Amino acid sequence: MNAALISLHLLIGVAILAAACIRLGNGAQRVSDIRHVAEGEHATKERMLSERNRLQGLLDGLRKQDPYVIELIARDRLDYHRPGELMPPPHRTP
Repeated sequence: MNAALISLHLLIGVAILAAACIRLGNGAQRVSDIRHVAEGEHATKERMLSERNRLQGLLDGLRKQDPYVIELIARDRLDYHRPGELMPPPHRTP
């Protein structure tokens, strides 16, 4: 009887330990998924801040009537280039 009771307790202990390991593995996967999403959102935030700063610079140039900024925007909008000038490829947004 004593050996049977010890075996039963050992079996229950192993089952509890196995269940805890499975839950721990699932939790680790969820943490990894959340971390991946957070990194993507951080990268998106950085891109948006960079774009905001670029556009703010253009807006400031327009308010000051900076001829270089006006020409830059006009050339971009009208797809204008001077004869012999090499144009960079169009900017693609992700």
